[in-house]
Amino acid sequence: NDAMMASATDEAEHTIESSSIQMFNLGSWNAYSNPDNAWPTYYKAIRDANLVLVSLDSIDFDIYKYDPRQQQVYQARLEEVNRWKYEIRFLRAYFYFELVKRYGGVPLMGDDVHILGDDMEIPRNTFEQCVQYICDELDDIKDDLRTNPMPDFEQYAHTPTREACLALKSRVLLYAASPLFNERPIEIGNELIGYASYDRERWNDAAKAAKTFIDEYGPNGNGAYGLTQSTSDGDNRDFRDVFLGFYNKTNNPEVIFYRPGGEDKSIESNNGPLGFSGDNLGKGRTLPTQNLVDAFPMKDGMFAGQGSKYTLNQSNPYENRDPRLDYTILHHGSSWLNNTLDISIGGVNNPSNSAEYSKTGYYMCKFMGKFGEESQYGNKIHLWVMFRYAEMLLNYAEAMNEYLSSPSQDVYDAIIALRARAGIEAGNDESPYGLKKNMTQAEMREVIQNERRIEMAFEEQRYWDIRRWRIAE
Repeated sequence: NDAMMASATDEAEHTIESSSIQMFNLGSWNAYSNPDNAWPTYYKAIRDANLVLVSLDSIDFDIYKYDPRQQQVYQARLEEVNRWKYEIRFLRAYFYFELVKRYGGVPLMGDDVHILGDDMEIPRNTFEQCVQYICDELDDIKDDLRTNPMPDFEQYAHTPTREACLALKSRVLLYAASPLFNERPIEIGNELIGYASYDRERWNDAAKAAKTFIDEYGPNGNGAYGLTQSTSDGDNRDFRDVFLGFYNKTNNPEVIFYRPGGEDKSIESNNGPLGFSGDNLGKGRTLPTQNLVDAFPMKDGMFAGQGSKYTLNQSNPYENRDPRLDYTILHHGSSWLNNTLDISIGGVNNPSNSAEYSKTGYYMCKFMGKFGEESQYGNKIHLWVMFRYAEMLLNYAEAMNEYLSSPSQDVYDAIIALRARAGIEAGNDESPYGLKKNMTQAEMREVIQNERRIEMAFEEQRYWDIRRWRIAE
């Protein structure tokens, strides 16, 4: 019903009462009624991957091979098909991770392609075996994948690359080190759903994986990736542009791996505010919660009443806030389609006599075009971003903070980079970008978890984060 996974968390509510996401919130999902039934979806994908892998070597290129005029085509086709082998193995590793993060250890099928009549009573592998298999696959293929910058970037930008491989490994190891699987699994000692015992070094492994990406491809490495932001030549880009079109690495260096979307206005139509007419009418499906709004600090990086120089204006509690609030959420008084939104109960943009209304008093605007000063929706290229550079910074900060007894300057620097790009004020030496000096590990953990919450809002991270942190309850 056009619901986002955000509505299964404390990020958002969904408009339609009968949607499957509301069934989840009411506790009526079960083994027989599960709209997120990933088991058949991903095992079919894994079988498809294996089918292609065993078939590639039998492709007949004789039409090119024996034609002297087609030798360049022949070589290009051979190279392309050879590259597919590694791209498919990347996708297969990703499919296994999607299973493991839901179910723990699952049956590993190797390269086998089973047929009807085969014995399919295959036991589950342990969680540790599955994580090791995924990481081994990623290590084995990483140097055979394309890498950026590519000469034919616009054509192949969305394909698996070495950088996507490193990013997936970073996420896999971060999840594996997390309390749900490492320190406090649901059943202690059950190796199907977690490790047999806690090992702090797993956090170090996760930190190293993220740092490898940052060092090799970040601004201090080959510079292929970084945070999307305004450039010195007047290219006025910001956090919102990460999700809107993808033309070259200069304009959008943050996106590592993505699913191309259409050039349309479907996100705006599904989630934009009510109260407009014609093609500008939104359905307001995904409604941010007050919880999420409250997670955004003031623009000095601190919270009102907790050290910020700003006080919360009760008549307009959205002024002087972290700029990411306005990039992510439409609130009462926001500018949208050349109008000032009235989302008060019964207001123009929250009609109380409508079957659909904003249950929370907010609308989502992340992923949408910059329609604040435009008079009508127009088609925009929308990307579903699966991995981006900001996550590498967050992964590194979290893993290193958990590994060390107290946060290092590297941990601070990763969060500072995100806050600086967002437009948080620089502050002073005692509180750079709103970060208190000499924080304890627990204090920095709270900062990192909140930073991840607001930076990655609506990107299908929160649902899995609160599970792996064991704070979902």
